[in-house]
Amino acid sequence: MMNRTTPTPARRAAELRELLEAMLPASGLPMLREYDDERGDALADEHDADVDEIARHFPGVAVALLIVWRQHVAPQRIDQRGVCCTESPA
Repeated sequence: MMNRTTPTPARRAAELRELLEAMLPASGLPMLREYDDERGDALADEHDADVDEIARHFPGVAVALLIVWRQHVAPQRIDQRGVCCTESPA
C-alpha cells in the first residue's frame, strides 16, 4: 500500500516522461511519441491476453467477461472508470 507521499505509478511515469521530454532535443520528440504509441499498444495487447486467460479459467462466464471487456471496459476513458454502471435497478 502506498502512502500519501508516494506517487502512483501513473503519476511517476508522467513525471519521468516530462523530464525526458525536457532533456531530449526537439528532433527526438517524434521518436518518443512513437515509443509511447507502441508501448500503449503493447500494454493493450497484454491486458487483452490477461482477460483471455481469466475467461479461460471461468468457462461458464467467459463470454460475458469477454464481451464486457472488449465492448465496455477496454474502450472506456480513464476518467469514467469506476463510475459507470454504478446505478443498478432495485
